[in-house]
Amino acid sequence: MPSADRHAATLARLRWRLSRRRPAREIAVEIAGAPQGFVVYAPESPEAVLDDTARDYARRPATATWFMPYWATPWASGIAAAEAVVADPAPFSSRRVIELGCGLGITAMALAEVGARLVLVDVWPESLAFARFNAVRQGGPGAQVRPLLADWRTAAGADLLLRSGPFDAVVAADVLYEADDVAPLFDLVPRLVRPGGVAWLAEPGRTTSRLFVDAAREAGWVSDVTSVTRDPWPAEAGRGTVRVHRYTSMPILTRGRDDGVGSTPVVMR
Repeated sequence: MPSADRHAATLARLRWRLSRRRPAREIAVEIAGAPQGFVVYAPESPEAVLDDTARDYARRPATATWFMPYWATPWASGIAAAEAVVADPAPFSSRRVIELGCGLGITAMALAEVGARLVLVDVWPESLAFARFNAVRQGGPGAQVRPLLADWRTAAGADLLLRSGPFDAVVAADVLYEADDVAPLFDLVPRLVRPGGVAWLAEPGRTTSRLFVDAAREAGWVSDVTSVTRDPWPAEAGRGTVRVHRYTSMPILTRGRDDGVGSTPVVMR
């Protein structure tokens, strides 16, 4: 089967699987610098995703971990990260790239379009399914997109990601919601990136993301920061400022403090 035909068949199969789960819609998202806007396939009702998840969680053991399923909504940080990739594709083109917390796949679409060999990570299987479809469609017949179900906040999840690495680039957009998220990400990112690689973090100024950024600065991580303010962001993705941090040097730290951040650097990337 010719490549274009095989790609069309893959998209049809992926979209059919998504349509069996719930009603979905196309969302037009303007991406600054892109030749044309992105068309994102997404659940028709993000509220229904929340309700379904709450019902599922209620049936689980009391010890089960709860994560809010924010993935079904476009977010400004994902759009800002996509725009940053479009503006500077060199760190990603033909490189091994992992995106943590891929959501609907808006950033993944930009990464696939510039030719990244992409691993998408999320804790929600349905999120991975939508993100994979969106990235494969945007990337065209040559798209290389692998979904990986994992929780990078846990030791088991981090180990799975590390066994899949190393990567030339790590990308994450608005993944720091709780204070407990900071130390696992801070510990994991330098271990995922191969020498000479980069890590990009897009964040909208949440308290938790500021904790991460401050810890990285104190530990000697080297970064360039771009701030983008939109009022509003496209696709009803909110208002305000997103900062894209491009880290090019990330010490691997020993575990020397109770909070898991700010320990003594032992290896420089």
